[in-house]
Amino acid sequence: VTTGQVLERWPLDVENQVKALGQGFDSTLEGERSALQFMGGKLYVNYGGRYGDCGDYHGIVLEFNPATHRATGMWETRATGSGIWGQGGVASDGTSLYAATGNTIGASSWGDGEAVIRLKAGLAHSGAAKDFFRPEIWHTLDDEDLDLGGTGAVQFQVPKAGRGSVGRALALGKNGVAYLLDSADLGGSAGMLASLKVSNSVIITEPAVYPAKDYALAAFTNFNGSRVDCSGNNLTALKIEPKAKGGLSVAWCAGIDGGGAPIVTTTNGAAFPIDWVVGAQGDNQLHAFNAQTGKELFSGGGVTMNGLHRFSTLIAANRRLYVAADGAVYAFTF
Repeated sequence: VTTGQVLERWPLDVENQVKALGQGFDSTLEGERSALQFMGGKLYVNYGGRYGDCGDYHGIVLEFNPATHRATGMWETRATGSGIWGQGGVASDGTSLYAATGNTIGASSWGDGEAVIRLKAGLAHSGAAKDFFRPEIWHTLDDEDLDLGGTGAVQFQVPKAGRGSVGRALALGKNGVAYLLDSADLGGSAGMLASLKVSNSVIITEPAVYPAKDYALAAFTNFNGSRVDCSGNNLTALKIEPKAKGGLSVAWCAGIDGGGAPIVTTTNGAAFPIDWVVGAQGDNQLHAFNAQTGKELFSGGGVTMNGLHRFSTLIAANRRLYVAADGAVYAFTF
């Protein structure tokens, strides 16, 4: 908003609105730190613990009607914990929502943690295997605080040679493993299409997905770690092919110092895709790579930014790139 004015403010009394739905919500336990999502004219907001893994919180998604400013639906995990932490929030394919949950606290049986959960409008969840995915090692992930939901699950279409596409979802866990899912049938327990160890350190920033001619690429950073074929913190691109099983491999990786969340730009929606990322908490500079090959196109430009953090994400608008930092906004032009 160029004027800096607040266009609309919602005086939400979330606890009483949720109570009117016949459910409970404790704002002293629940914290919201992810992006918001709009789908079908409704606003979706997700929650984890207000102070991390503290207290009797749950992973929660709330649905609001923007026209009335009223809560119209709620879903929460059965087990304590299992927050929805990913900075991208819940993903949407236009008809369904996809939420990635984190570790549960003291759960002896599975209660929706360490999972990808599909929700319909109104936040209905069937509980059927096609509407959730959990790794077989969910209990180990719990014990070691290696949230599957360290990032949000992303949903996208993978083009097929000739015509058409297939729906896929990608979850990147703090255990460094990428899980590729059929977004129409998440597969229940260990029902992934493919899994691949892609990092030897935690992944906690959202990936950027670019659909190519007959595959898709998903670029991500791993913080304070590397693959054997990259040095230092790095940007890695996964190749995703429209196969019935498998279809997940590493396309390329490139060394950078630091790591925010990458974005992809193109010149016309398809041509010349570029991965942009800032070396947050490292060299604190802007970097660009050819999204198809990983070739470095730009590094730094002599500008070191102050006040960047590991979740820093660029915005592309009006032929500029914007980076928000503590006390400053940096703008790059071409």
